[in-house]
Parts: sequence; structure tokens; C-alpha cells
Amino acid sequence: MTRFDGQGNVTDTDHIVSDGVQPPTDWRTGGTGTYTVNPDCTGKFEVNFTGAPPLILFFVVGKAGNEFRGVVGAPGANVTADGIKLEALF
Repeated sequence: MTRFDGQGNVTDTDHIVSDGVQPPTDWRTGGTGTYTVNPDCTGKFEVNFTGAPPLILFFVVGKAGNEFRGVVGAPGANVTADGIKLEALF
């Protein structure tokens, strides 16, 4: 779950499987970073977690800003991401 604040800041909770290997914890929490969105609806965000390399994701915004499709930009990475806008968590 990634939260974009509209001011270029992002917070992240994720579960990333790498080469079929599950992460050591179900949910990695506490990631913070920054993002940018370009006029053509492409963008990039970087999230930092303690004790891990940064998560860098390139994305394209769609559905009038309500969805995005992305790919992790790290050497050897093969991780894609789909996002949908949530109005509320509950």
C-alpha cells in the first residue's frame, strides 16, 4: 500500500517476492520517500526502508489518476506493480 500525499512525499507498506522467495516478514512497513509525476502521466518514486536498498519504481498513471502500472527499476529486478486509488481503508 503506497500513499502519495499530493506534495511529492510517499509512504509505503509492501510484500515483495524476489525470485520466488518470500520476504522475511509478511509486510514490510515504515518506508518513506519521494515521488514525481510528469505532465505525460509517467512518474517515479523512491522509498527507503531501514536496512534495505531503496525501492525505485517507474510508473504510468491512468484512469483519470485512479490507477497506476509500474515496474521496479533495479538491476535484475522483475517486479511489476498495479495500483488503484482507495477512497478509504474501511
